[in-house]
Amino acid sequence: MGGPGTLAVLDANVLIHYRFFPEIDWCTELGVPQVTLVILPAVVHELDERKWSKSEQPAKKARSVLSRLREIDDGGRIREGTSLSMPLHLCQVDPAAHGLNPGSGDDRILAQTLALRASQPEHAVVLVTADTGLSLKATSRGIHVRELREDLLQPVEPDRVRQRIARLEQEVAELQKRQPVLVLEFTSTRGEKDARCIPAVQLPGDPDLDQAVAEERARLAYPPTTATGVWVHSLATLRPPENEVKRYERELQAYLDRYREWLQNRAAYEYAAARSLQICLRLSNDGGAPAEDVDVFLGVPSHVDVGDEAFPGQAPEQPSPPVLPSFGAGLAPLLAALQRPQPWFGAPLGPWRCLEVPGAQPNVTGPSVEQKEEWQVRYHVVNVKHHMSVDLEPFWIRFPEEVRAAPLQLSYSLYPNNAPQPFKGKLLLDVREGVSDA
Repeated sequence: MGGPGTLAVLDANVLIHYRFFPEIDWCTELGVPQVTLVILPAVVHELDERKWSKSEQPAKKARSVLSRLREIDDGGRIREGTSLSMPLHLCQVDPAAHGLNPGSGDDRILAQTLALRASQPEHAVVLVTADTGLSLKATSRGIHVRELREDLLQPVEPDRVRQRIARLEQEVAELQKRQPVLVLEFTSTRGEKDARCIPAVQLPGDPDLDQAVAEERARLAYPPTTATGVWVHSLATLRPPENEVKRYERELQAYLDRYREWLQNRAAYEYAAARSLQICLRLSNDGGAPAEDVDVFLGVPSHVDVGDEAFPGQAPEQPSPPVLPSFGAGLAPLLAALQRPQPWFGAPLGPWRCLEVPGAQPNVTGPSVEQKEEWQVRYHVVNVKHHMSVDLEPFWIRFPEEVRAAPLQLSYSLYPNNAPQPFKGKLLLDVREGVSDA
């Protein structure tokens, strides 16, 4: 290493991560007319360690650098103004003598650089490294440090493991594009929330029932009257047989007992119907492939009643009044007309309704309702085309009399046969108790 010029000590990271050193114009990079590149024994040792790295890419680069170093003659000129030196005599330098840690690879390189500077005082010594820690230590000991430009870095080539991961990630993304993406939503709102209000309905008390029965008795009293309470003149002079009158009075009393019971049952029916909600749901597929053989499981809290038919079922049938005493066939139609039932307490409320929806597709079965820890409503859908939806048959939820209406959270799980995992979500039925007009 005799003669004038600058000694440039190359760190291992420069040899591995930057272009191979003979390809770099070192005189231009360092701004000197002549430079000797120095590969220290500690750097060769670090390259030997890195070639056994578990990470494929660093190991591959370290082996490549060592192989090419063997092809270059020590002391030979590698390009105009640039030569190479690999001084083996610096192996015996003790890092501890310079206050450094012998177990640290960076400290061994720094110790040998200090020894090189001491043995070649006529040369300027420069440490070329991209290691921040090594740069700080070298600067603190008076060693000049240089870092190469970023455009001299080798392009990063992913190792086989990273390439495989990237390829698998791409395949997964492609598969996801070709899979169904299912969501359950309310038909009326086309979303995960539906607001409902249960109207307040008061059951009639005994005074109301007594009044209704009294009005029915007056309407059916014999002899028949008009709506204003005036006897029908054409019938006032007629008198049916006594046994017919007694028969009618007996049957009238039995009818009024049944009528009172019917009033109670009808009021209970209308009350239950008013506290019932029809739940209409839609299964949508937002993915890139049809969903096949989809099992739909919907969980409903157990404090309400759930059914696959409307609550509370069939309305109670109104009893028929007794036949008036017989006057002969000619008067029967007139008397029957006077006995037509009159409305009571206004028109029935009827079952609670939601927005009417088209009928479910033929490939939908359900709902089937089962009570476990919570209510479970189940459907099965044979096929849902991508970017299409299927309306499910409605089911009903009823709030018992002792349970105040409040918001309900419904959880669902969707299991398509051609998807790797289920789709899960929640629906909010925002139910509020209505206010009575009274």
